[in-house]
Amino acid sequence: MDRVDTAAAWAQLLDRLADDRDALVDDFLQRLRALGSYDEQLVTGDELRRTAGETMDMLIALLARAPLTEELRTLPARLGARRARQGVEREHVLEAVRLDFRVLWAGLQRALGDAPADLLVLHAEEVLEVVERYIGDVQEAFLDEQATLARDTRIDQGRALGRLLAAGSAAEQVARLEEPRLRLPLDGTFEVAFVPERDADRARRAVAALRAPHAVAWDTDAGTVFVRPRGAGDELRRALEGTRSGYEPAAVGLRALPAVAALLVELAALPGEGAATEAEAWLVLAHQRLAPVLPSVARVQDALLDLPELERRRVVEAVRHVCSTGSIKESAAALFVHRNTIVNRLAAFRETTGLDVSVPRQAALALLGLGEGRGE
Repeated sequence: MDRVDTAAAWAQLLDRLADDRDALVDDFLQRLRALGSYDEQLVTGDELRRTAGETMDMLIALLARAPLTEELRTLPARLGARRARQGVEREHVLEAVRLDFRVLWAGLQRALGDAPADLLVLHAEEVLEVVERYIGDVQEAFLDEQATLARDTRIDQGRALGRLLAAGSAAEQVARLEEPRLRLPLDGTFEVAFVPERDADRARRAVAALRAPHAVAWDTDAGTVFVRPRGAGDELRRALEGTRSGYEPAAVGLRALPAVAALLVELAALPGEGAATEAEAWLVLAHQRLAPVLPSVARVQDALLDLPELERRRVVEAVRHVCSTGSIKESAAALFVHRNTIVNRLAAFRETTGLDVSVPRQAALALLGLGEGRGE
């Protein structure tokens, strides 16, 4: 086999390996479970699967000498730093990343098929170099972040928060158990925020600059959760200005934090800028969850499609204002129209959807069906 044929055969082999990506991930997770070294309270199974998939994508791209996306290019540094912040032991991190060579090599052997076996021999050193470079980069990032965290006594608080957030139905028991390590009052009131990973570094720096009481932070692959005892104002929210986030100004009790954090992840994913709160966005979430299962909710927007676009916008605007203020007069003044115009638009809404917003029960269904946006 000449050089051209070898290069083509290697490219085809890597294509088959990429097609086998899900099997590579399953193999990695099975080998990792056999080691028994990862604590799911620190790193969830879902996170391990996502990271394993990204790792395989990156390694295969490197072997194919294909350009890396920014996300894959920074994966080793992000992964090493995140595992350090999550409190995973160094030897367990290295055990996991060293599995990648065995998984990759086994995948290459499966993908080889009828191709000459010496194709793998020719590229064995290249495969080993790519994986070893990845291991080295992850280890370097891990050690750098660990050195930083060693100077910060709040690492124990972060680990305790991670355990609490993963507690699920056992939140109350875990809250009592972790209270001493969290150094937060069991029945206290807290500011809580979730910042997606793209803004997490900037958010951590801003939050670290806050005066006491300090915030406790916990990193996941999706972003960072911050918890801070509630003071006289909303300092945590102000520190996060300029970042997309989900924010809760007054969560009561440690046991509430897992549910609050889960909600904030959803809020941060909504369209918009800055901090999204439950008070501002509950109708959006309610619409998203109810429209697929309640025809009466989904029917509202469908019915309005019978109106011309401009009229539809004006009718919806009037309905939202009246439901917000409870007053036709105030709504007319706010929209700079005559009172009768608001009455006519409400009548058009009633005729189109069958809902009379002067009836509280029907007004609630109208708002759920419209899925009012943040800030409207």
